[in-house]
Amino acid sequence: MSTCAAGGVAIISSAEVDAALRTLSLASLLLSQARAFRSLSTAQCPPRISLVTPTHTQLFMPTHTSSTTVIKIVSVPLVSRGIPGVNLVFGDDGCVSHVVNSTILTAVRTAAGSVLSTIMALGRQEVELVVFGDGLQAVLHIALHARFYTLTTTTIVVGQHRRLSPTEVERKKEEMVRQLSGLGCGVEIEVVTEVDAVRSAVGSADVVCTCTPSRKVLFEEEWVRGRTHVCAVGSYTHQMRELPPGLVKQAATKGALVVDSVDACRTEAGCLQPLDDEQWGRVRQMADLLPNPNSGEEEWMQHVEGRWSNEGVSVFKSVGVATQDAEITRLIVDTAQSTRIAF
Repeated sequence: MSTCAAGGVAIISSAEVDAALRTLSLASLLLSQARAFRSLSTAQCPPRISLVTPTHTQLFMPTHTSSTTVIKIVSVPLVSRGIPGVNLVFGDDGCVSHVVNSTILTAVRTAAGSVLSTIMALGRQEVELVVFGDGLQAVLHIALHARFYTLTTTTIVVGQHRRLSPTEVERKKEEMVRQLSGLGCGVEIEVVTEVDAVRSAVGSADVVCTCTPSRKVLFEEEWVRGRTHVCAVGSYTHQMRELPPGLVKQAATKGALVVDSVDACRTEAGCLQPLDDEQWGRVRQMADLLPNPNSGEEEWMQHVEGRWSNEGVSVFKSVGVATQDAEITRLIVDTAQSTRIAF
């Protein structure tokens, strides 16, 4: 990663981030996150710092890896939608070298981690996809899964916290279609709210992605059939619960339960609190399952497919780790055509 001369900072706007993302292959995105997971054991990742303002919770997440130092700053709104953020990149001289608009990057790196887990769990096949949530995170999970898989059906579950009118449901669908189209994804989606429709969708799904801040479980354990893969990325505090406890225990004991970071998930993941010490002993960390990321992209992707070889329910639980932000930021900085603005 290049370093700006003293007194100069490169500003990478949201438009430049979007342009850079359009040029990147799926393999390069997944490889960046594989490096992020594998570097976690040697990187410095202090606990996040938070400030509460009248309108936002502001989070500050620093990390230092062998290749870069990044501080991610996001503002989580208390009422409105959207999570604005920037990533500050520091050069070898200790000065800020880049300011990167990261509004979409958190969703990109999280979805890339989920897709990586799906490919490792299921290999290459046609997929019925169910996504809980209608925010940017949900949109990116659809878009990136669609870049690898043929999605035979894509069902979006909304209205888990309040009853929505048919007009509100249609508006949510239109907005998600617009966002997906902007990402070059033309997948047809169905938006559902009623319990019976949700049960039916989950029951036939190959992949279920939960992308909500829910404090109540989103579906029942018995709705999930055999070899289903679950990407749980929404809950990141002890109070949040997306997954039924029985499903989590089933994955830990009879299937596969993989996390981005054992330490982080034991501290932050409310969904995993039902696990006892013996079950935690069966939890695997993503870094331990990944092939060496130093090979070429095509060869590396071949080693990723179906690597878990699991026949039961598999769960990938992610609370997000700072090395993911560092690696996606480094990839964008190396790719983007940025405008240098002197401070």
